[in-house]
Amino acid sequence: MESQVQNGPVAEGENPSAPQPELSINDLLQVRAVVELSVRRGSFQANEISTVGAIYDKLNNFLNAVAPPASQQPAGDATNNQAPQA
Repeated sequence: MESQVQNGPVAEGENPSAPQPELSINDLLQVRAVVELSVRRGSFQANEISTVGAIYDKLNNFLNAVAPPASQQPAGDATNNQAPQA
């Protein structure tokens, strides 16, 4: 007799072996870049700009909180790469 193990509820018609969707910080950084490029190219109408800006601000604040810009390195990193002085 075989025993069946379920890791959680499976909705009807759902394939339990299908990969789960995932979204990384890098994906969000790319979305931010797309929004910036779209605004520069004038892809949005005037009545859409405030909505796009609000979403951009939320995304940008989140990304700055979880992944500070690469140019902001801790001060200790610069001193750790120096050769010892004799």
